[in-house]
Amino acid sequence: MADMSLGFGLSYLKGISNHIDLMASLNGAFVKYPFLDRPTYSNDRLLLETDVVANVKLLTDKHIVVPYLSGGIGVSKYASVWGAYIPVGLGIQVKLMEDSYMITNFQYRLPVTQEANYHLFYSIGFGTTLSPKKKITADKPLPVIPAEAAPAVVADLPKDTDADGITDESDKCPTVAGNAKYSGCPVPDGDKDGINNDDDKCPTLPGVARYEGCPVPDTDGDGVNDEKDKCPVEAGLEKNAGCPEKEVAKAPAAAEKPIATQLAKIASNIFFETGKSTLLQKSFRPLNNVVKILKENESLRLDIEGHTDNTGNAKLNLSLSEKRANTVLNYLVKKAVAKERLTAKGFGQSTPVASNKTVAGRNKNRRVVLKTAE
Repeated sequence: MADMSLGFGLSYLKGISNHIDLMASLNGAFVKYPFLDRPTYSNDRLLLETDVVANVKLLTDKHIVVPYLSGGIGVSKYASVWGAYIPVGLGIQVKLMEDSYMITNFQYRLPVTQEANYHLFYSIGFGTTLSPKKKITADKPLPVIPAEAAPAVVADLPKDTDADGITDESDKCPTVAGNAKYSGCPVPDGDKDGINNDDDKCPTLPGVARYEGCPVPDTDGDGVNDEKDKCPVEAGLEKNAGCPEKEVAKAPAAAEKPIATQLAKIASNIFFETGKSTLLQKSFRPLNNVVKILKENESLRLDIEGHTDNTGNAKLNLSLSEKRANTVLNYLVKKAVAKERLTAKGFGQSTPVASNKTVAGRNKNRRVVLKTAE
């Protein structure tokens, strides 16, 4: 701001439509102009700039305060040096009285030629129309037009009841202000969450503004959204604020359950992504219990079996079951269990334990089996 210089200017503005004005300006200031590729003059000289810009108004002139965006092309002359630039910016038009306005403008000017430089331009000015409305004086009587000859001009003028710039004839919502994109209607809000479809990244699901119209996420899929979930990446219970239920100390008799029984229960809690051999996160805790059992029983060996239901191709099911069994084996090896103590084999859909004709039966047939081998 310390390098800014006062100047003078003259502008001519022509309305093209309710929202677009063309403006031609001539501005001048005495400055030391900093060229990009040549030395700066030692004393102030006159910088003349003339440009033509289009002002895109966000409101019509019916409003007192009208913000607008501007952009165009300009030419500058400093001493004997000519340059070209592109002015882009924004401004505010304030109605002072009928046909009189205060216009403020802020531009950033981008050089097109090497003789111009990047610089800021601020202006404030006052304007009025060059051809004000004619007033009817009392000393000139108006001619009397017979009633039968008077043309019905008013009836033929297009109506715009909601003043949104779209005539009632073309406006599908003539009493509610809208925009041309939606034929004169407001931008729709399909999921009724208060965020219109143009700004809503989830237009069919009610959401909140801080997630751009989408619901609050639930990363671990436990029904407790991340903002209320104290364990957002670990599935838990609502009563525990989204965290897993805390383990209760078991009675000594419970700890003495046969290892085979413990492994069978653990195996029923091993899950994969549908149609893949990728373990779901909720399987990690059960598998860590398998690691604990193997480390406490160093002579124990473990056979890992993979099984599927009969959905899909039998050959592909066999391959998938083998991959899942090996995924479990690799997880245990990464947890420092010796690979020599483990075997993995897939059986595909060949050994069902329930009927594949029901959903419940197919769920039972998609399984991992853990068997001990001393």
